[in-house]
Amino acid sequence: MQFVTSLFIFLVPTLSLIFLQYLPQILSRLLYNSSSSPAAARKSSSTLDLLRSSSTVSPSSVWCCECNRGQRCCDFRNLYFFPQERTFGFVLTDASAVHGLTSAEDMQRLLVGSVVNHTQFFLPLVVFTDLDPVLKTVKTILREKLFLLKRFKPDNVMHAVHDDLLPLFSRFETLCSRDVETCSKTILLTLLDNNLQDVNSAWYSLLSAQRIFKLSELKEPVLISEVYTGLPGSTVVFQYGFGQPQGAVSQAGNSVGIYQRFSQFVKNRLKIKHEQQEPDTFKVVLISRKETRKILNEEEVSNFVISSFQNTFGFSTNIDLQLFDPSGESVHEMVDTFGKADFIIGMHGAATFLAGVFSRPNASIVEMFPFGINPTAVSPLQALSEIKGAWFSYVSWENKDLRASVPPSEEAPRLLGGLAHLSEEERKFAKKLIPVPAVYCCHNATYLYRMFQDTIVGPSVQYSILKAIEFLRRGRAESWTHTFLVPSGVRDLVCLSEAEGTKMFWKAPLNVHSMRRKEFLKFEISARSVVGDLYEVTETKLFSEFEDQVIREAWVRACTLDTCGKDAYVLCK
Repeated sequence: MQFVTSLFIFLVPTLSLIFLQYLPQILSRLLYNSSSSPAAARKSSSTLDLLRSSSTVSPSSVWCCECNRGQRCCDFRNLYFFPQERTFGFVLTDASAVHGLTSAEDMQRLLVGSVVNHTQFFLPLVVFTDLDPVLKTVKTILREKLFLLKRFKPDNVMHAVHDDLLPLFSRFETLCSRDVETCSKTILLTLLDNNLQDVNSAWYSLLSAQRIFKLSELKEPVLISEVYTGLPGSTVVFQYGFGQPQGAVSQAGNSVGIYQRFSQFVKNRLKIKHEQQEPDTFKVVLISRKETRKILNEEEVSNFVISSFQNTFGFSTNIDLQLFDPSGESVHEMVDTFGKADFIIGMHGAATFLAGVFSRPNASIVEMFPFGINPTAVSPLQALSEIKGAWFSYVSWENKDLRASVPPSEEAPRLLGGLAHLSEEERKFAKKLIPVPAVYCCHNATYLYRMFQDTIVGPSVQYSILKAIEFLRRGRAESWTHTFLVPSGVRDLVCLSEAEGTKMFWKAPLNVHSMRRKEFLKFEISARSVVGDLYEVTETKLFSEFEDQVIREAWVRACTLDTCGKDAYVLCK
């Protein structure tokens, strides 16, 4: 007993001294974790899962698939990050899984944005062996799931929605089986860019239930357990002149349904609900620009719209017309205003694209363009409207009268159309080039000079307004879902061939009642005779052309005006 008492007397002060010796280091680590972690300023009370790393180097793995015009979307495990060099590290060992990448070049060309052919949007990635001493500097493990995004032009709301948020929404749908809300809560949106003008941060917050994290907040190397990169191109409708003149992107990707799901997701997050409007009442929005590319006769344009509605629907029609200047307005106000409008008209710009994305089904939009500007070469909204089954109608109007155009001052900033930085000869060329052709990026002086003109909108706009109103009156011709409808194969095909001739019988396709034009359904028949002659007809009534032949085999398929189903094959008896 005396021995135990003596040992206790010895150990207590000794352990106390050891604890006091290491207390500053313990407090320092706790303070670092609370200050440098992404979760420190989150809206929730949870803390960032930052752990001390063991001395063992963890091998990295990656799984990639093609998702954007030859580019890849990837899921990483155990990706290292070195903040001083702003570089990620991939530790490649025999234990690594590498799927969807076949070379070192593939590894160096992984995108962290939706804009292709732009070197600034490649993931800064370096491959290490597990014996590299630099890996010993990594002392911390970050167990959050990070989605890496480098934004294209976050200060422009059109680019924020078109180039970042729509593709991110599409990627989240894939990662979380269409449960975007879950993705926004469990994956930390992490920005690689150092853009200081976060004027549109409220838009990005729509897809991040946590706070948005910037990698620049990390001060020491970390091992990140799970990282996602790459944005799909299925929602991208326009490219900006990198590697080819700017213009629409050919649509081979997604259905318009994803745009409508994105629109509804945003409205749900903002708690926006649009009630049914009164009969014979139309909500009209005239987008008013106050700084550049102004409409100089807004009142006259308003009168054009009102008179056109009255000429179409009668003078008793109630027209609720709103002049709407989106600059300085909240996200809620913009989405709500465009979402409840039946008819929207405005000069080309970011707001017209937002009007299209958030417009209600069957809305009509008139987009106007300054003198010398070709809509096809500059308008993402026009490109969006050309997707099969688009939910809104689109009409463009171009100012053809130079006298109705007020160009920017030559002393204006060069990015707002000024020409003062050009030589006299270059200024003359910029003013004479009409129309402005599709240009390569970036900052083409002729393009900017024409794009930032103010316009006196002439009476010819009434034709475009009436055309858009007629679309509004008639409604949409079809839903986007019909673009996927194809007749199934004919059923129970029978071919009876005898010496005196051949007879064939079949039942209509299984989905015949789903086809939107059942009355236009036709059947294409191909048949081979006993002697090897091949007969082809495209109407059942023409079967008489070879029904007196002895047929050996036949193929029949159902067709509409747009497409055909698969062949049904039969050997004749």
